[in-house]
Amino acid sequence: PGVLSGELSRRFSAIEQATTLTEGSDELLANGDQAIYLDKVAFVDSNFLNVFELPFLYGSRLDAFQYPGSVIVSAATAEKFFGQTDVVGKNLLLNDDQNLTITGVYPDLTGTTHLDYGMIIRDAFENTSWMAYRFETYIRTLPNTALTTLQNEIKTHLDPILLREFTKANFEITVKDLSEWRLQAINDIHLHSQEMGAIRAAGGNIRYLYMFGVIGLLVLII
Repeated sequence: PGVLSGELSRRFSAIEQATTLTEGSDELLANGDQAIYLDKVAFVDSNFLNVFELPFLYGSRLDAFQYPGSVIVSAATAEKFFGQTDVVGKNLLLNDDQNLTITGVYPDLTGTTHLDYGMIIRDAFENTSWMAYRFETYIRTLPNTALTTLQNEIKTHLDPILLREFTKANFEITVKDLSEWRLQAINDIHLHSQEMGAIRAAGGNIRYLYMFGVIGLLVLII
């Protein structure tokens, strides 16, 4: 839910930072007469860069998301719209109705990452509903946090809230019908998130690595 990151930050001292991300697809971005649809766009809250310490080529990550409508772009996206990478302070128009100001440029995110977005926008709309489920929530915990214990504490805290909200929305639901809350290390997402309900399918699957390993073993034996 869109309100989850704020709730976790307030209620659990072991959580140092938390942020929320939702993905946009086929977002129309325009620079004057040049308009391009982008399919790798993320909408985040103001705390995103406190959780993910993206390196910046231009701009300052300390205040890049100070205001709604701020946007940071990859070097490739900057080149696509402006023919250069030093584009801090320039503007783009989102879906013909929202002005965005570029506050930072980061290197292209490649390799084994699920966050390979060409544009990351501080969302101008604050979601306050527990019923909105198209969000991913990321947390940064304090060192030596017992993650299994924290995971169980989160579930114990959230289940009554969700039961209340579903009941208010006239759903007939019990605690057995609620989603299972699990924490997953960021380094495991690429190969182990097929059953985690991620916004975008993970880039790899550990089962395929096991399968290819077995095939390789058979080939060597034969």
